[in-house]
Amino acid sequence: MISAACASVPMKVRASAALLGHPSFQRAFGGFEGIRVGKHGRIRLGSAADDVFFLDRVPRKGDALPRIWLTEAASEGEGRVFSAVYPSGPDACGLKAEELGERCFAEGLSSSAVGNLALRIACFQAAEICFLHAADRGSIHALVRLATIYREDLCCGGTWFARQNPGRVANQEGLRLLKRAAEQGIAEACWLLSEAEGQSRFWALRAVKLADDSSWEQGNAWLAMARALEAQAQDLGGIHAAFEAYNRAANALAFCNNSGNWHAKRFLAEARGGRLRTAQELTWA
Repeated sequence: MISAACASVPMKVRASAALLGHPSFQRAFGGFEGIRVGKHGRIRLGSAADDVFFLDRVPRKGDALPRIWLTEAASEGEGRVFSAVYPSGPDACGLKAEELGERCFAEGLSSSAVGNLALRIACFQAAEICFLHAADRGSIHALVRLATIYREDLCCGGTWFARQNPGRVANQEGLRLLKRAAEQGIAEACWLLSEAEGQSRFWALRAVKLADDSSWEQGNAWLAMARALEAQAQDLGGIHAAFEAYNRAANALAFCNNSGNWHAKRFLAEARGGRLRTAQELTWA
């Protein structure tokens, strides 16, 4: 569970953030290294994850969010350095908070974090708080990331949501956030809802209609449609429609994967497997 205790962020770090908007003087002026995290005053989350983030004292208002101090792995040697603080100034539509959340989220997915559970959890905890800040400022994409964190239990129960809402189910909150995002036209929320609601054709079709021209969105939207069509197929016409949808998904995701998006690899394998499976059913019929 996230600690509510005030972290002892060094005064030089606080002074730099107050004067320059960044917790490191050197980084604020274009330097490559930041102020290293000290040995004391950490939020204890595990030996390798002690320094991933710090929280200022939790605001008295129950639904208010704390200020968060973020770190990153040092460019040279071991340890971590201060990399950002939020909030630290105006942030229209929560774009800065969303960017910081994506950075933490990416580290949580990285190979180094995957090999260290405590580090992975801390990265996703930091991402959650950043995305909550972003959502408060109007970021719709932050809702989708929060839904993913809650539905996949990426923080292993240690979310800010759980701390502030004892007794509430995080997965249900994730579904609520997905529906909010889907209602505002976010394709990713729609294809995630299609899966969450038992391969819903309604949400899959909405995802296809809302997807932009990117191979990532096209591929995932058509994959959601293919899953739904295959699951609900009652005759060869349904199998053929599923085959066509898998084929569209495979083509888009192959382009995405070949362009360097390694996140597409797993979905590409599923799309190709579905295309082969439905093709065999049509051949044997």
